[in-house]
Amino acid sequence: MRPPVEVSVFLLSLLAPGVLFTMNTISAFQ
Repeated sequence: MRPPVEVSVFLLSLLAPGVLFTMNTISAFQ
């Protein structure tokens, strides 16, 4: 099994672009 740290970093690397994209779209609609 992979260490939880690597799994959390992997998930963050996947979620970070989506969060930034949603924040940009929300600020654009405002």
